[in-house]
Amino acid sequence: MIITMDTNEYALHPLIVDGINKFLAQKQLKSKLVDMYKENKIINTKMACGDYMFNNIIVEHMTIADFCGKVKNDLIFQQAQDMLYTKEQYPDIKLFIMISGSPTDIMNLPVPSNPDSIIAAWASLNKIINTSFMGNSYFFIRGLVDLFEKHYDN
Repeated sequence: MIITMDTNEYALHPLIVDGINKFLAQKQLKSKLVDMYKENKIINTKMACGDYMFNNIIVEHMTIADFCGKVKNDLIFQQAQDMLYTKEQYPDIKLFIMISGSPTDIMNLPVPSNPDSIIAAWASLNKIINTSFMGNSYFFIRGLVDLFEKHYDN
């Protein structure tokens, strides 16, 4: 599986890069989709939209703090609009937003956030782009690779 990863994401989350590489190595040994895991690597490049890409799937990754900050600053829907613009240009693309961390982390943020506004933003966003909370980085990595596998076309 060759995953394209945005340069900023690559620099900010080295543990996720390492985790993806380890998870892909395990999949290579255990998966029934032999062709999919024949060659595993991450390509680090500047992406116009999203943080991860495999075939026609683009995933935007946000931490809870990042998501809450974007809701608070009204940037979350601008980012969604940018993603939807990309889909207009390339209709076969499938868009996803994955938020890592625990919803209880909202209460531990340095800048207080209103949980109701966070939940409302997530619910509104989920109507236009599939959005999910993934838990810690292990569950994010597993969810990311499973998503790519689910949409794999031979």
